[in-house]
Amino acid sequence: MPESSLRHKQHLRSTSLRPKNPPICARKARRLLMRGRDLKMLAARVLHLCRNLRKQMRRKSPLFKISLSKLLEQKVKDKNFSDSEAHDIARRLVAQNLYITKNAADRIENSIYRHSKTFQNKLIEYLKSEAGHDLLIESALDHLGGSADFDSLVLKETKALVDRLEEAAKRGPLFLAIAIDQFEAGSQVEQHPVAAFIRTCGLNPEAALLIEQHHSINRQESHDNESFSLVSEEPDPSLLDLLKTIHFQLKLERSYQNFVSALQSSISAARRPSTR
Repeated sequence: MPESSLRHKQHLRSTSLRPKNPPICARKARRLLMRGRDLKMLAARVLHLCRNLRKQMRRKSPLFKISLSKLLEQKVKDKNFSDSEAHDIARRLVAQNLYITKNAADRIENSIYRHSKTFQNKLIEYLKSEAGHDLLIESALDHLGGSADFDSLVLKETKALVDRLEEAAKRGPLFLAIAIDQFEAGSQVEQHPVAAFIRTCGLNPEAALLIEQHHSINRQESHDNESFSLVSEEPDPSLLDLLKTIHFQLKLERSYQNFVSALQSSISAARRPSTR
């Protein structure tokens, strides 16, 4: 095959991964990756690129003009706000947290032996650090009286988000590191918004304490930077894998934004007491 035809074929393979009108960060990443001197990039640089890509997508999305904590604060200030509505909102929020915490480790563990021995060992250590976290959240939900309704409280968008994590675990270390980086990003904030909401509304303080304990553990163990540790000894990925990784980040962020949208709608639709 002539060299020009081969280059054209390789170009088609790479462009087939590109979404229409990708964000500036993604275009910039591709330009960097296409340069020969950048083919030996460390995985950590790709993680940083994906973090910047997420930030850029969120700046353009109306979903993130208000944070979850601000949205909950507005609910508290709402003059039509009731104790039963606050209780319903808290149960809905904690149920999503429990589903993710309860299922994430199992989805990762199912694919653990697909990876190198070094990566397996790091994943095992990470999963050990996550052991028992679901029990804290489950106990918090139980204190809020939501255990019996757990299945009905979990949103389909929450399940879809965890499915993305499972997809990442099957595709490779860098994909999984990016997914974990997104799932653990919440540990960056000092105060957990759901625990703060429960306390402000005067709901069960034990539920708030359990959520705060879980959040504190994640912060103390620096889970928000766990992804960089996971890939620190991985070999340099290929150019095609890097492009696939960026494309996966776009899909993962869309799933996350669908989750945020559904969560905001769920909060707005929280049950109000009967006026009869």
